[in-house]
Amino acid sequence: MSLTAICGMDFLENMGNLKSYLMTLLAKLDQENGCKIYANYALGFDFIPITSFSGLIAELDTVTDAKVCIDEIQVYFDAYMVPSKKDGTSYFKNFARQTRKRRIEIRYTAQSFYDVHRSIRKVTSKILLTQKLHMDFTVCRDDNCHKPHIIKIQRAIYRENEGLIPVDEPLYMKVLPEIFDLYDTDQIIEIV
Repeated sequence: MSLTAICGMDFLENMGNLKSYLMTLLAKLDQENGCKIYANYALGFDFIPITSFSGLIAELDTVTDAKVCIDEIQVYFDAYMVPSKKDGTSYFKNFARQTRKRRIEIRYTAQSFYDVHRSIRKVTSKILLTQKLHMDFTVCRDDNCHKPHIIKIQRAIYRENEGLIPVDEPLYMKVLPEIFDLYDTDQIIEIV
């Protein structure tokens, strides 16, 4: 299927912009439609925890119709490292290229698309940029704001020499507070 990035707007406030919220919402919808969900963070519905990337990749060799949710991918693959077998970057990149053959979609979040390892950026087929807005469409800069919000989702493409280029019109959706009950917004993501 594809490798999908869910990131904050580059060079703007990119923390607290509902990246994990969007990934959790999509995972919940997929789970309700019968997909197996794998995640590296705790979810409030049926999912299979990712305990290691080598274990995940081995298991996915026998699975079809699955969604993989990796929160904060830059924790695992530093944007400035050279792809190597030692840290798994090379193996992950090669696996990601073949997910379409197994009907598997990998979604990942990162604070910024440029925090993602270059080899993974190059094989990412879909980029969604998120931004948290107040109901009057002004940008919300407060990570702990509990007012009602809208999420702005902008699809973009990546061209190595040009950066991120927005495509299509942005999608605006009201934030559903009940989605926050399905994951821990303060969970620390650790390296596996």
